[in-house]
Amino acid sequence: MKSEIEELKRLLEANPSDLNLRSRLADIYFYRKMIDEAIEEEKKILAIDPQDSMAHANLGVAYASKGMIDEAIYEFKRAIEIKPDNSNAHYHLGHACLAKGSLEDGISELNKAIVADPKNRAAYDALGLLYLNNERYEDAIKLAQKMLEFYPGEAIAHANLGGAYISAGMIDEGLTTLQNALMIDPEEPHIYKNLAIAYEEKGMKEEQEKALQRYNELSRSPSALI
Repeated sequence: MKSEIEELKRLLEANPSDLNLRSRLADIYFYRKMIDEAIEEEKKILAIDPQDSMAHANLGVAYASKGMIDEAIYEFKRAIEIKPDNSNAHYHLGHACLAKGSLEDGISELNKAIVADPKNRAAYDALGLLYLNNERYEDAIKLAQKMLEFYPGEAIAHANLGGAYISAGMIDEGLTTLQNALMIDPEEPHIYKNLAIAYEEKGMKEEQEKALQRYNELSRSPSALI
């Protein structure tokens, strides 16, 4: 990786305005946790092209990783001004709003991230967790149903809907949905976690213990860590 950094620097000496090279260098810096260097590269990109929505969003992410939330929010908003359907910028702006203690603004931006990209899995996960943690179960169910429309063949989508039903006290609906998830992928650990909760609610101790055991087994498997 170090040699790639040096090679990119060499190429940029000959082509300082090559945005693709600068973007690649900024990405490498960021993933190597060289955040200050990443920030400088994103600034150089914006000096060349101030209308680069992705660069503004990336700069915001870098600022946020340093705890510079106000600066991050400015960059995310700038990215969205340039490209209103920048799902990534809405997603990260949502997290920045939450970091500032603004729940409703965070929820609003995460919803906008999904509108901009209905397959933004990270936004579904973050928003669904927010709804559940704040006992907004009807919203959590509607969100999980929407996710299922775009990911009908994925067990985790069914597991999320089942979990939302169970959190809302709709245990039988949750169990039915989780059984559907099992038919798709019987090795998805979150299915068993939610099954254990449902069985506990119904007083089915033996089934609860079996579900928890299976959840623990699958959670420890190498594939669950990928």
